[in-house]
Amino acid sequence: MKRSQRLQIVLQLAARKEDEALQKLKQVQKELAAQEQRQSDLIDYQQSYMNNVRSNTTGANLAKMLTSYQQFLGQLQKAIEQQALVVDNARRQVQHYRDIWLALHHKHKGMGDFIERCKVQEEAEQEKKLQQQMDEASQRPRNRY
Repeated sequence: MKRSQRLQIVLQLAARKEDEALQKLKQVQKELAAQEQRQSDLIDYQQSYMNNVRSNTTGANLAKMLTSYQQFLGQLQKAIEQQALVVDNARRQVQHYRDIWLALHHKHKGMGDFIERCKVQEEAEQEKKLQQQMDEASQRPRNRY
């Protein structure tokens, strides 16, 4: 079995690992998008709530309402800050898995390139061997009967 044929197994393994890494990357990218959407939703809710507070802050219980609204807005701000940490963590995970996939992709591509070089070398060796056989055959004396 030729070297390039034996290396096909290694190439298939590299391709499988690259595909697995790509699937994991897609999974964490999807999770990042979901976390970013949650963060956006919280910020939108905060803006909506603040606009609602501004339009409804009239009347006798104004001080009590403002205190209640302020407490809730403080809790909402903490939730937004926590969600920002979750998003940052998700971004780091995406970068981590992107780096892993990229390394495996380069390894797979390098292995494919190496196998192609092996094939070219094998073909050159085969051609050289065939040429030698033809040269030897042409130098043999021919029997004329």
